[in-house]
Amino acid sequence: MPKNLNHTVLDSMYRHSDSLDNRHFQKLMSYERLIQGDHFYQSMQKQIRTSRTWEGSSPKARLRLVQNHLARWHNYWMNGIINQASDVEPMPKNDNELKDRKAAELNKSVKSHIAEQVDFYSLRDRLVGDYLKGECAVRMGFNADKGALVPGEIEQAIDENGQPVMEPYVDPTTGQPIIDPMTGQPQMRPVLIQPLMPSGVMTMEAVEMENLLRDPMARSWSEARWVCHRKTRDKKDIIKLAKKLVDNPEALQEMINKLSEEDETLSAYKGTDNTYMIEDKDRKVSVREFFWRPSIEYPNGYYVMCTSSFTILESELPAGEFPFEFENFDNVQGTPRGASRIKQLAPIQLEINRCVSKIAEHQITVGDDKLVTQAGSKIAEVNKYDGIRIFKVTGGFAPQFLQGRSGDQYVDFWINNVSMLEKIGEMSEISEDKMVGMEPYAIFFLSSKQKMKFARHATKFERFLVRLWKKALRIHKHHVHPNAVIEMVGSPEKVNIDEYKSTTDIDFQIKLKPRTEDPDSLIAQQHSLETLLQYAGGNLNEADIGMIAKYSPFIQKTDMVLDSTLKADRATNMILKLDKGANMPISISDDPDYMLRRLSSRMSMADFDDITFRQQDGQVVPTDVIKQLYQAKIAEYENMIAEREAKALAMQREMIPTTGGLVPVQMYEAIPQEDGSVSSKRIQLPNDALEWLIQALKAQGTTESSISNLPGGVAADVQGMISEGYNNQ
Repeated sequence: MPKNLNHTVLDSMYRHSDSLDNRHFQKLMSYERLIQGDHFYQSMQKQIRTSRTWEGSSPKARLRLVQNHLARWHNYWMNGIINQASDVEPMPKNDNELKDRKAAELNKSVKSHIAEQVDFYSLRDRLVGDYLKGECAVRMGFNADKGALVPGEIEQAIDENGQPVMEPYVDPTTGQPIIDPMTGQPQMRPVLIQPLMPSGVMTMEAVEMENLLRDPMARSWSEARWVCHRKTRDKKDIIKLAKKLVDNPEALQEMINKLSEEDETLSAYKGTDNTYMIEDKDRKVSVREFFWRPSIEYPNGYYVMCTSSFTILESELPAGEFPFEFENFDNVQGTPRGASRIKQLAPIQLEINRCVSKIAEHQITVGDDKLVTQAGSKIAEVNKYDGIRIFKVTGGFAPQFLQGRSGDQYVDFWINNVSMLEKIGEMSEISEDKMVGMEPYAIFFLSSKQKMKFARHATKFERFLVRLWKKALRIHKHHVHPNAVIEMVGSPEKVNIDEYKSTTDIDFQIKLKPRTEDPDSLIAQQHSLETLLQYAGGNLNEADIGMIAKYSPFIQKTDMVLDSTLKADRATNMILKLDKGANMPISISDDPDYMLRRLSSRMSMADFDDITFRQQDGQVVPTDVIKQLYQAKIAEYENMIAEREAKALAMQREMIPTTGGLVPVQMYEAIPQEDGSVSSKRIQLPNDALEWLIQALKAQGTTESSISNLPGGVAADVQGMISEGYNNQ
């Protein structure tokens, strides 16, 4: 541990920061109670007992009811922010760079896998809830001991004596060992094994902000040199971690003894009955985890885990990444802590609760109608008539009728407070009835206008998600094994794994774009795609239509869609390989016309004239080598087309079939007569000869069309190859 970070200093930092924000922590916990409806510290049973109808109630007892409009505001704003800032999506930083597009595609697959691992969308809902209380934070990490088993590094097998395990070379044709002619002994080679290893999992945790302490000198979260995350952890888990990291048995035993004596724990809020419970001190302990940002003093950051009395472990931050991201609902000048709209809404909610309680109190105390009579008088019912009841009073004057009270005098004030809360909370809504029968674009406009009320706070939360996922992908890329990436992106992308792992700075290669997946946005996206297909569908080929279907939000990713995108994926992978100076064999199933168009387009890009590639070992593939690979690949596809068309031309000069019945055609033959005149006769040709002619004409038309669609220089080369191949037949 650095000299300036002994345990006494850490304890002083902890206590100073705790006292600095203690009132803020109490406010955060009170906001949670308000949202949950625990506006009063009494349980519901005690509220019932304060009723005036209970025999043992005190004369000074008050009825306290809650009509929780704050919960409605909270749900309304949660839905609005989630609809507008639901997620982010990796996008290429430069759309014209194929390498950027492939990197974005790979990172998108990895991000989806991580989101499923950490149940991100439940985490997002929790973060939005904390955000509305004033501030939210997420802590990220990587657990290398969990996850599915994947093949690890290939290594040499070692026997029990620590010696390499050897095996003889075997001739694959005969199955017999290969004998060394010099020694007469079988040639030996080391046995290689590839053990299984956990793939590892990302961890994301929504931090309880009342348990996050910060640098007292910071004016914003980005300026905080350090933060301290306090949490309750099981003693057995800490001992297991210490055994893995502490090599000295004496130091380990001393740590276990101190841990068994530690009894400081945190209290946990029980929202069901508005109380706090103390964690089990025999099994759990309060742990303080300090994190320092990378700085001049700590170039890779620093981490310390300690308790109130001793330090458990310390190290530099993995990959030098500070594992927290923060966001405030509203910023407060001079402090990194955030402010919530609940602060303005709580007094109004208090008045609503008071009005509702007084209405109920009046209904209980003076709510029923009353009859006032003179002492000693008697009331008796006499003759009955249809619809009339007659009473007789003796010994006094006629009774007086006093009407009960329902608390109507508070209703107007209650309605005004509810309206004021909705106005300050910006809860006005657009009537859905107004959207019935409107044009699609008018509906999208009204929907966008509705979202504008959340624009400022939703945009802040979007930026928070962008920062979160950038950091999460950097941490994941640093820790994950390449074989584990294959599970996330799929086996077809195995050739591009180094495209994901070799990226030195994810910010340079991809950017993260906010993504909205509410129904209005998805329908708008689908409507735009349908409009494109309607007006330009006739000019699109199968690969283009397949890519449109691939990105349609409502089309299932079936084999039909995948088959139509195979050509585009194959060409993309080919170009990425060639850009790295690596060869990728062609396949007989390749579409040479499409591949030639894609390769020629890549060679026409501005960056191709000075293209190079730097390998992981530092070696550079020069421009000439990459250009030669492209030219060789183009020549291979040109040969494939030339062979195909030469065969078609050779078929055209084969013997014409003469079988089949005679079929009259619209052609006449001139026949000279003996008298010098000329007569005409309709020509009849064999049916098989006509079939052969039709197929030959179709093949000729297809050949000319496909060659004409190729780039100019490529088309000329192919025409020359066809002529040469035809002449050699």
